Amino acid sequence: MGCAGSAPVENTAENKSIESDLKKTKKRLQAEVRLLLLGASESGKSTIARQFQMINGAFSASERKDLKQAVHLNIVECMKILLRAARRFNIPLQEANKDKANVLLANKFQCDVIMTDEVVQYLKALWKDDAIQKTFGRSREFYLPECSKYLFENLERLCQPDFEPTDNDCLRVRQRTLGVIETQFVLNQRLYKIVDVGGQRSERRKWINFFDNVTCLLYCVALDEYDLLLYEDNKTSRMAEALKLFEDIVKMAEFGKTPILLFLNKSDLLKEKIKDVTPAVLFPEYDGGNNYDAALEWIKNMYLLIAKSGGDRKVYPHVTCALDQKTMKFVWNATSDVIVSQGFQNAGVV
Repeated sequence: MGCAGSAPVENTAENKSIESDLKKTKKRLQAEVRLLLLGASESGKSTIARQFQMINGAFSASERKDLKQAVHLNIVECMKILLRAARRFNIPLQEANKDKANVLLANKFQCDVIMTDEVVQYLKALWKDDAIQKTFGRSREFYLPECSKYLFENLERLCQPDFEPTDNDCLRVRQRTLGVIETQFVLNQRLYKIVDVGGQRSERRKWINFFDNVTCLLYCVALDEYDLLLYEDNKTSRMAEALKLFEDIVKMAEFGKTPILLFLNKSDLLKEKIKDVTPAVLFPEYDGGNNYDAALEWIKNMYLLIAKSGGDRKVYPHVTCALDQKTMKFVWNATSDVIVSQGFQNAGVV
């Protein structure tokens, strides 16, 4: 009888412990916003994460140190890409620059680039070479990071011994997301976590590990990529890849009730590109000509049509330029309430 009588007491104690844990978990979730940032490679999603971090805080000294190294690595990587492309296009360098090119191509720079006077002089001479300028003019025919022009135009400043990255430098630098980068900041006593998972094909298999307790999905699209090629194979259209990826995400059962913030990014680059190249190069049925608004509406509607195919999905499109802090502040203010209220409602927290 003693044993029979003690069971309810144990169960009651166990139930109270479970209820206490559930309350703690609910309280933690109410004070935490978990944003999953997705998108194909080169969509600008990491830049958006940095902008949100800057808007709600600042980069630490260690982060700026890492970004300084990334700036220098970007410069060398971009020049090596241009040199290889020049060879592929059979555009000869000036005779005086051929040895400089061979030295750079032979050097296996990793994460630590030492900007010696010699390396800096080689980079300056090569950037001024007519062959590199002609190759750069054909950059839509091969993969080249969009930051390359900015880096070479600011080469003198970026290579100074006492160089410290500005906020603009931090936004411009290209850091390919391998694995997961989590950005955190506190706003209105609520912890925001932006989980940025690599957009390359090889990284996407890791995405499923971060699907739990997601408040909102942030999907980033590059508006100007309809004539650009994918980094992974240098032959697949970036926009075709981004559309297919969005379709796959919309169909995932794990995200059936999760709202999607659709960032139509790089609007500044679309405004420039549409003057010369239209989406018709990829979509023959496009008939908006060189009109920016028509191209923007066309691309946006393609994504919204895909979203409808996934059922009753809540998709909130926003036209963005990740490099423009004023614009991104507006986007953040306009979407933060939606992120919190809709996310918690769909998650059943409130």
